[in-house]
Amino acid sequence: MVCDHSYFVSLTQTAYMCGYVLAGCFKFLSDKFGRRKMTLIALTIEITGCLSCAFSFSIYQYIISRFIQSFGRILGGLGALG
Repeated sequence: MVCDHSYFVSLTQTAYMCGYVLAGCFKFLSDKFGRRKMTLIALTIEITGCLSCAFSFSIYQYIISRFIQSFGRILGGLGALG
């Protein structure tokens, strides 16, 4: 997918880190809705991102899927920590 366009690798890593940072802004939701509920929601978001990565048809879908995956992963981790 990225043989001719090597900048897609950096773009994928950037999207992952943007999801990581954005999820940090939403850690207050675990206090509002409860840790268990937020952990289940975050797990659902992460699984959706993982499945979308696995079955992506284009590099753009893959990049967006990696963003969703990292958002769910970090949101669940922060929600569990409280």
